Amino acid sequence: MAEPVGIQAWRQLLDAMIDNKRRHASVDDGLYPVTHPNPGATEEQLRDAEERLGRPLDPQYREFLGVANGWESYHFSTNLLGTSDIGVGDRWGETARTITQWFDETDTAEDLGVADDSTQFAPIADTGYGYAGCLYLYTGQSEEARAGSVFRLDIDSRTMWPDLYSYLHHENLEQGMYLAEQEMGPHARTWGRDIRPSPPTMAEIAAKLAELTALVKCVTPAQRRPGASQSELNLLTAHLGAALDSEHRELLAATNGLTSSYIGEVLSIGQILDGSRWREGILSAQEFHDELERQSVAMFGPRTRERLSVLQIVGSSSAVPFAVAPGELLAVGPDGEVRGLVRDAISELNGGWHPPHGSVREYLLKVCDHIWDQTARNR
Repeated sequence: MAEPVGIQAWRQLLDAMIDNKRRHASVDDGLYPVTHPNPGATEEQLRDAEERLGRPLDPQYREFLGVANGWESYHFSTNLLGTSDIGVGDRWGETARTITQWFDETDTAEDLGVADDSTQFAPIADTGYGYAGCLYLYTGQSEEARAGSVFRLDIDSRTMWPDLYSYLHHENLEQGMYLAEQEMGPHARTWGRDIRPSPPTMAEIAAKLAELTALVKCVTPAQRRPGASQSELNLLTAHLGAALDSEHRELLAATNGLTSSYIGEVLSIGQILDGSRWREGILSAQEFHDELERQSVAMFGPRTRERLSVLQIVGSSSAVPFAVAPGELLAVGPDGEVRGLVRDAISELNGGWHPPHGSVREYLLKVCDHIWDQTARNR
């Protein structure tokens, strides 16, 4: 069962959730008005709920109900059930029927690694719009999940959270990230400010990459290098026979090459001029995708589509080499957009299309966001 976290921890989390609801109401013009959790349940109310269930409540969930006995529209249209809903009434019955139907018609039990028994999932939240957002407390026991774990029903949901506190904490964090973007613009959550009036310089972005990657376990921090000189930049421009994209130029002036597991290897001027690292990347990308194709053929049989030729892709591109990553080659096009040359070619072979990653600055800012989100969720 899930261990109690303490009354103070619940109150701090609930205060943060209420604060986010206030912020949300201000950015969505009142579409989702502010609501508050109910006062905590009495011991008598908790015992009555347990009597209806025929078993004790999960200790952590019992502690939560003692602080907040339900919460209408706590997250958009999702409502946390109170003791008066437990084991009785339309809310409980409808939410229980929903998980039963879901188990009957999908492979959810197998995906979650639990017994195919929907009665082991007790409703703790319902929603006013269909099934998405219904929450369940797992009461069984398996190698993949313990009693007290939380499951959120959704079309692609395959996650069991360790307990209710962990789930609500994560959900509130995600909402805070969204609100930061709404209030202060893109990338605000990572930089803690509205960067639109004064975007971070490339030197600041490189420093941020090093700072963020240092927080990730089992990942080598981003390795920066001394910036390129003016003469080196001019030499590259002369080699290209055209002006170097201004943001690519600024990055090279800040760090003449950069290595990060989240990007790969951003090429230095010397590497762009020499071309050997780019050629190695071409061979590596070809081997990477040939192996993927072999695995696909082994599983699904041969296909008639044209074989991906990385060398042909690169040879037909006028983009300037930017970075080498596993299975991918990033380049800066004449429009200043960073493109995944291999990704784009695969999409084209499959009859699709991928938008570019954005300008050099935008691409690196997105990488910073990705790392920040990852580290924030693990705090």
